[in-house]
Amino acid sequence: MFDKLIEFDINPVIVFNEKGEIIYCNQEAEVFLSSQNVKTIFNFALNNAPKKGIKTKFEKVKFNKIEFNGYSIFVDENLSIRFFIDTTPVDYSLINLEKIDISMLIDFVCDIFSLKKDFNIKKLFDPTIPEFYGDKNEIIRLLKNYISKDSIISTKIVIGESIIINNKKHPLIEVKIENPNKKDIKSSTYEIKKGENFISIRIPLIQGIK
Repeated sequence: MFDKLIEFDINPVIVFNEKGEIIYCNQEAEVFLSSQNVKTIFNFALNNAPKKGIKTKFEKVKFNKIEFNGYSIFVDENLSIRFFIDTTPVDYSLINLEKIDISMLIDFVCDIFSLKKDFNIKKLFDPTIPEFYGDKNEIIRLLKNYISKDSIISTKIVIGESIIINNKKHPLIEVKIENPNKKDIKSSTYEIKKGENFISIRIPLIQGIK
């Protein structure tokens, strides 16, 4: 159970041996390391490590364009580091929303990519998702940045989860993109989750606004 908690932690966890070789990293760290120089991360951990035991520090640290709120470094026979991502809650707003058919919106973005002959995008839509109100421009921006030539895009209603906005409960839908572009795209509007070979965008299913 403990191993699974580490593996699926939303914070990157990396373990180096004394030579600076990676002997373990969790799923989030794999995504992070795909855009980094491993030696740079090892040197950072080495230069900030305690003589023994564990050291935790909350300060902004940045590697290329990826920023963290702090880190913990543990020293035993190996050198381990865990970076803390920014967990500031997404600020959902009900202002300037447009009615969206998510399947049609994804088709619209995919049509842009279809002009390139080497793109082979597959789509698996949940037909039960109704129209809803959302930030259309932000969804388009995220899709255009994450979709790659071999992406598989699927949609579904997230079972058992909801979000409260202005004291009203809303279901969530998920747009999942497998084989995405490995870009560090952030959104102040929608929650983005990353896996080993996918990203998902979670969107409140808002069906009525005043």
